[in-house]
Amino acid sequence: MIFTAIFEKFGVLGYEHIREYHNERSATYQARERLVYGPGKDAGESAQRKCGGSMGGFYALLIVNLMNQENIGLLKNYDAKNVRFFGTSSGGGQALSLCMYIRHENLPVSLPGKLVLQSPGLQVPPSESQKTEMEKRKKADVMIPPGFFDNIAPVLVTGDEAYLLSPILFDLTGFPPMDIFYGTEEVMIAYLPDMQAACKKYGVQLNTHIGKGMMHCWGAVEFVPEAKAVRQEYFKALK
Repeated sequence: MIFTAIFEKFGVLGYEHIREYHNERSATYQARERLVYGPGKDAGESAQRKCGGSMGGFYALLIVNLMNQENIGLLKNYDAKNVRFFGTSSGGGQALSLCMYIRHENLPVSLPGKLVLQSPGLQVPPSESQKTEMEKRKKADVMIPPGFFDNIAPVLVTGDEAYLLSPILFDLTGFPPMDIFYGTEEVMIAYLPDMQAACKKYGVQLNTHIGKGMMHCWGAVEFVPEAKAVRQEYFKALK
């Protein structure tokens, strides 16, 4: 039997929580935070207590939250080779980040048997060569402008957890096989050559799926034929 954990947007916390996190430490956000982590002055401090080191900022909070959820339960309670992590957009990045965190902290948890990622962010902020490729698709990509990645990086990380935003730069040795999907008309396809090189360097099996003329996360647009077709590819990859 196959078990799949699904990662979407910024996990269960959502984009609105990023705004609240940076909005004078709103009472609403602090209440949510106490629910998840118990008493603490702020998310960064709570995350430090859970993770150790000098992790701080929203992404630290997110990864610790993911660690406390059923994702880790799947890896602990079932044969990890039968577990799949599936993520779309930033959710794809999170699926990888969780695996990176497990390895970085030497946690006694096996990695999932496979990662299936639709349009994941793989290096934030991007390299100069990646930015150049993103600019070439700037007009075609109606969803994400290239400048988004430089702007979001300092919002997400403020401490040692910055490595979690750049799987391309991480030692991927021993990582499970990956299936990655990108559309030719999205700026994030600029990550693909460097990810292919990283996987080759560290001996990771990488299967790529390219949607000709497709936009960012086109599989989420349920009413178009291309979305229906790529979803069948997701299901095959998840087996």
